[in-house]
Amino acid sequence: MDLDETPIARLIDLVHEHSINGVVLSARHTMFGQVEKVIQACELEGVEVWLLADFFKTQISQTALDDLEGRPMLVFRSTPEASWQSFAKQVLDVAGAALLLAVFSPMLLGVALFIKMTSAGPVLFPATTCRLERTTIHDA
Repeated sequence: MDLDETPIARLIDLVHEHSINGVVLSARHTMFGQVEKVIQACELEGVEVWLLADFFKTQISQTALDDLEGRPMLVFRSTPEASWQSFAKQVLDVAGAALLLAVFSPMLLGVALFIKMTSAGPVLFPATTCRLERTTIHDA
């Protein structure tokens, strides 16, 4: 129902007629003052209200609900939330990389020595790469 055209009294009548225990509001095309009146009316009736937070067009943000000094806040976050899991993953990544480097460095050193002994050029050398646009990239 359109809250701009339908009085809140009609919503309360529907709550009573159908024994509604929850209302979902979409504020996309509605004035926030009208939404506030509906929420207040539902509070008095003991009816739960869910506000669909699609009134802002976001592309990658995740929406969460938080509390700021007792006031509800919508949080739009486009980066992962910092947590102990992300910290633990970073520690595990660094430790795993260090362990693999320590395990494979003798083999890599052996391959580098083999290349140096069997060829005249350097072990590491700059390469020229040709891209799709026919431009070149020179590694220096």
